[in-house]
Amino acid sequence: MIRNCDFAKEAVKHPVPFKPINLGPGINTETEELMPALTADEHYLYFTRLETVGRYHEEDIFVSENKNGVWQEAQPLGESINTLEFNEGAHSISPSGKYLFFTSCDRPNSIGGCDIYFSKKVGNDWEPGKNLGR
Repeated sequence: MIRNCDFAKEAVKHPVPFKPINLGPGINTETEELMPALTADEHYLYFTRLETVGRYHEEDIFVSENKNGVWQEAQPLGESINTLEFNEGAHSISPSGKYLFFTSCDRPNSIGGCDIYFSKKVGNDWEPGKNLGR
């Protein structure tokens, strides 16, 4: 922790230019979008969207396709990945876009509070996520 604090003290002395770019209404909404990940060909962008439903937070993984330099309206990955009851996010997509690793919390087959799951894309669909710890 001390090393982290020492690093932070030095880092603020040397700020790095940061100019975020709004990717347009297909991706950026009133809610929070976080943890973006691109496929190697930069054709698909996967990210987690955090929405508030009543007093609960719902995290799901979304994908947007880049068509001629314009990011299309993001779509949820679907029921084989996203659930209504549990949060999904903190994902990593393989360079090919065929394999997805993600975190989901408190599922019935969970070992810990939040576990890592794996899914393979077959055609245009994702296989149901499999807990890597089982």
